[in-house]
Amino acid sequence: MSGITAVHSLSSSPSQLDMIAKDPPSSLMKFFAIRSIVVLASAGVIALTGLLSPQTALISMTALYLLFSLPLIGGYSLMERAFRTTVFQYAVYPVGWVERGLIAFYRSGKKKTCCPPPIDPVRMERSLGILKTLGGKEAFVIPEDGNAKIHMMTLKAEDLEERIIERGGTWEKRENCFVIIPPEDGSLEWKEFEANCLLNKTGWKKESIDGKEVIVTSKNADLVKQHQYWALHSHSAGFPFVQERERIGFWLGMKQNICLYDQRGIWKSDGIASEKGHYLDIEAVYKQLVSEQGPRPSEVVLTGSCGGVLLAAHLKRLHHEEGIHIISEKSFVDLVKEMIDPQHFLPRWIAKWNLDAIKSRDIPQSIGPEEDNFSIENKWKGLPFSVEGKVIIVQARNDQTLSKGAEHRLEALARKVNKEVSLLYFSPPVGIDGHNGFCLRDSAFHRPLVESIFA
Repeated sequence: MSGITAVHSLSSSPSQLDMIAKDPPSSLMKFFAIRSIVVLASAGVIALTGLLSPQTALISMTALYLLFSLPLIGGYSLMERAFRTTVFQYAVYPVGWVERGLIAFYRSGKKKTCCPPPIDPVRMERSLGILKTLGGKEAFVIPEDGNAKIHMMTLKAEDLEERIIERGGTWEKRENCFVIIPPEDGSLEWKEFEANCLLNKTGWKKESIDGKEVIVTSKNADLVKQHQYWALHSHSAGFPFVQERERIGFWLGMKQNICLYDQRGIWKSDGIASEKGHYLDIEAVYKQLVSEQGPRPSEVVLTGSCGGVLLAAHLKRLHHEEGIHIISEKSFVDLVKEMIDPQHFLPRWIAKWNLDAIKSRDIPQSIGPEEDNFSIENKWKGLPFSVEGKVIIVQARNDQTLSKGAEHRLEALARKVNKEVSLLYFSPPVGIDGHNGFCLRDSAFHRPLVESIFA
């Protein structure tokens, strides 16, 4: 039976606009001091060129400093908010016009329209309802810092099978595939269940096997051990987890289970996005999963795409010696080295100037892990070599977003801490940035991936 579990209740839920920093980074005052020096130096240079009088130059540069550098909303300056938007994406979308404007501008380029669609609450609720019909159980958990409420969902293959049987169907293995066999009568209830849920963006398809039309949920079933794993997925903050139905279909289709969640700030998850906050989010979700469903670390596969891998890598660090597994999709070793340093001078300078903005300003330093600017290299440094647990690295061919060789650097790092490491490539559609491709849509990639998971 699906429903909402309130694991904790919040006595108050301050908005992202109103929360005041409780424990700002010690380097914050240093940053403001440095920026003040830069303002004075810039004003001096402008005055020396003769373009403006010394007084006008100083006033102009001070105005720019106040506009772009002083904290205005939620303790962040305009420049910091712009940088946070590039890192946290929809996790900061509710903050204000700066964040919404930047995301709209970015999406207009992708969608080739000046009116890009934001997160549509109606569509999201509809997607959430579909997942509940498939057996999803919704919950809200409070991370250790108490400043957020995290929306999560678990979906179990056995719960889906119950719903299939209740409606007259069966789910079994046929010709090396897992297939759903519809009931003979083809009732209206079944037809609605099939059209609205089973075949609605799950990646499952109708095929004919032994002269009978069935729904294939997974091929390569000869490699699969049923009900072996829980996948715990961290997405890239570009959208809520309810839009991950194809990924859910991949794991459920193999008769495995999956848990998903939204980081603080995204859709129904409250709180101010930050590096430490997102680490605490995944910790809370994992604890809730283990508490309710009881998987051992060796039965959990951490999965992530792009920035979501950085959060999964943190959880792997905590449970590395217990044999937890991880699948990294299109990710990198270090945010600064891989994503910021390769940029041209201006964006690189702006990013490094505002790097502290991704760190928490509402969580006491005594709570949670240290922040390292999202560096897997730092997280896994010093981990003992283990023969337990797998590391699977998935990389797109023609990835134009990540720096060249990012997958090889991650592979080299993984081989220092794990014996079982696989590097797999998938082929996205021709003509697109491979980073925007989805590995599960490459049919030739399915068997190597499944083989690596269950080997």
